[in-house]
Amino acid sequence: MRRIKQSPKLPADLRRVQLLRSAQRLFLRKGYQDTTTEEIAVHAGLTKGALYFHFESKEDILYAMVKSLMDKRREWIANAVRTGRRPETFFAAMVEFNTKCGIYNAHNNLDFWVSAMAIPRIRRLVNKAYRDGVEMVANAIDPSHGATLRERRHVAVFTFSLIDGLSVRRVFDRDIVNLKAQERLFCGIICTPGGKGKTQ
Repeated sequence: MRRIKQSPKLPADLRRVQLLRSAQRLFLRKGYQDTTTEEIAVHAGLTKGALYFHFESKEDILYAMVKSLMDKRREWIANAVRTGRRPETFFAAMVEFNTKCGIYNAHNNLDFWVSAMAIPRIRRLVNKAYRDGVEMVANAIDPSHGATLRERRHVAVFTFSLIDGLSVRRVFDRDIVNLKAQERLFCGIICTPGGKGKTQ
């Protein structure tokens, strides 16, 4: 499709953010499949031509959205790595990230992720981000929580998987999932009363 010259009224990076925010709202409200590029442009207050100036397709919009989310997730993990070496530090950090992230809190987040993970390049992006996060945490966890790097990877995978599951369950029944209580329980499973990790 032919791209049109964009108006100088708004900087390009702000237009892009505007389009991504509108797309996220629509994807979570209507679903990825049922949202059109025209609806995204209208929601953002832009022309369809302006949308195609920044993105070649709806899939490109979804890819950019997921990449932005994975980049933020990586920053969150990196910050947690700098502030602590215990599994519960990473658990608390990821709970906070998921709580603040609109995609994880939206009722239609499963539809969003199913649509995203059906696209091979997005699936590769997410899987790489997940593996990178596991490695960052495994390398940072105190060895008392696993004598070998392989054991600490298991702790990291368990941590992320538990958070993901709780986040999904919380969307469907917010009252049953008390994240602070789950955090305390997690620490009780992973740590001994003295605060030392159990060997996995």
